[in-house]
Amino acid sequence: MKRGLLAGLLFFALVAGLALAQDGESPAAETFYDPQLLAFGDWYYRDGDDPSFANPDADLSGWTKIEPGSSPPRHIGFRWYRAEFTIGWHYRSRQLGLYLGEIAQAHEAHLNNRLVAKLGGMSPEPVGSARKRSLTQIDKLHLWYSFLKLTETNTLAVRIESYTEPIRFDTTQVQIDDFDRLILRARTEESTVNVIQGASISVLLLIGLFCGFLFVSGLQTRENMLFGLFVLAAALLIFLDSLMFFDLGAQAPLVDRSLVFGRLVCVVIFCRLMRAEIAKQFEPLAYRVENAAFVIAGLFVVTGNLLPLRYFDLLIDLACIALFCPSLWALTRAARDDPPVFGVWLGLAVAFAAAFVFEFLFGSPQFALGVVQTAYLVVAFVFLYAIARRYQEMSRNMAALNERLVTVRDLERMRLARDLHDGLGQGIAAVGLHLKMLTSGETGPKFARLTESLDYLNSQVSEVLQDLRPLALRNARLDEAIERHLKRTLEGTGIRYSASLDANIELPFPIKEQLFRIYQEALNNALKHANCTEVSVSTSRSGRKVRLVISDNGGGFIVRDNRDLGLGLSTMRERASLINASYSLKSEAEAGCTIRLEVRLDD
Repeated sequence: MKRGLLAGLLFFALVAGLALAQDGESPAAETFYDPQLLAFGDWYYRDGDDPSFANPDADLSGWTKIEPGSSPPRHIGFRWYRAEFTIGWHYRSRQLGLYLGEIAQAHEAHLNNRLVAKLGGMSPEPVGSARKRSLTQIDKLHLWYSFLKLTETNTLAVRIESYTEPIRFDTTQVQIDDFDRLILRARTEESTVNVIQGASISVLLLIGLFCGFLFVSGLQTRENMLFGLFVLAAALLIFLDSLMFFDLGAQAPLVDRSLVFGRLVCVVIFCRLMRAEIAKQFEPLAYRVENAAFVIAGLFVVTGNLLPLRYFDLLIDLACIALFCPSLWALTRAARDDPPVFGVWLGLAVAFAAAFVFEFLFGSPQFALGVVQTAYLVVAFVFLYAIARRYQEMSRNMAALNERLVTVRDLERMRLARDLHDGLGQGIAAVGLHLKMLTSGETGPKFARLTESLDYLNSQVSEVLQDLRPLALRNARLDEAIERHLKRTLEGTGIRYSASLDANIELPFPIKEQLFRIYQEALNNALKHANCTEVSVSTSRSGRKVRLVISDNGGGFIVRDNRDLGLGLSTMRERASLINASYSLKSEAEAGCTIRLEVRLDD
């Protein structure tokens, strides 16, 4: 055993010594397996199209070498790339794949003059490949790749057709590897793009739904409607350009033309949005020009054979840039009068126009979103803030209007109470005094009934005055005021009532007054319209929330629309909004009515 232990120690020392002697020259663990399974030579490119370029024996005298770290000049049309590579004999039995990276244009790949990969569609009706990674399984002939020269020189030729923007092909991404390994890489890269595109579409759709909510809530302005159309159109364009739509099989020239036409739609909506912000109206001349551009571009989309896609794309970009000019000029003039406001819109319009100019000159970079698509998101967020501020202003105006209406009603109640007290109340008191003086010493049932009637009328006027102007409310708690009012109102009517009132609730006078007024209105509706036999009122507090519930067992009713509410119910809702209380009304035919209010108290 000692000999075995000694031998093990000697072996470990020998291995450690060899490792130290190499001093880092040994390959790292991951380099024992070459992920490319091959060795590529220099890359060459040539513009134009010739089927013989795929032949390994083709003459390379007219080809240009791609130096390391450099890229070929921009080109629109056909371009061929070629490189020679070697692959080992021991990979003959593996399932290989060819990975070319992200090529947005239609392309083909040839191994030793054999077509092994194709994505998109070539002329005469070209179809782009979106932002999908180009990955193809290399099919075997019989038991192994008979068209490959294992351990010898092979030729990879890639043919690309660009028809809307310059060709972008990164030769450093090209790999021939195990197909399963390449699938994992392609899916990882595409998943990132899918997440970004999906998140962008979701955000734009949510903004569109928010615009719809604002429209239903009353913000039915031209700016809001145009903004909603803009974000929905932008979301549709990103979806059409996404990998998801490409994977659904919708690879057709009509889709590419629709993408180009969609850019014009977004620009027109944006320009009208800018003009609506500036002048609050449409300019007739610009309106007609935009409509004409719509019609002409739509004809080219439907009848694609009239104009090749590359020229159609060029004309649309030029038309978009031209349509920006009137809006930019108008914004420049408006910014002089109101720099803080229109300066922001001018900067936004300039950035949006610059995105189209960049797209026109340099094409879209190889990111998840293009420059123009990113501009859609920027415009959406800026206008979302503006629309939200406008909705907030509208809500404040509505709240202020409700407060003024309720205040006017309260002032009218106070005026009416004062007039009744000074006029009718004092008149009844004077009549009673004179009557007693005239009938002093008189007896009999007639005089007694007359005196009782005057006393009853005086008490009724006093109750009306108390309801119109409850002076005791300022010095009493809410539970005391409600209980006193319940006894005075319901005693002798035959209507049963129950009150579960929390005596420990201390409320500011404005909140206490509005809650009491809402209770008064609810009780008044129950007595006048519900034909009820029982009424219950409760107050409670949970943390910072105070709850008031009024219910009856009357006939109830069905409310189908807020416009069906009477004056009393509308007033209760308005009073609840003044103190930021949540208001709910639950009622059904022959099932009574329950009104709940919940108000949050600030410390």
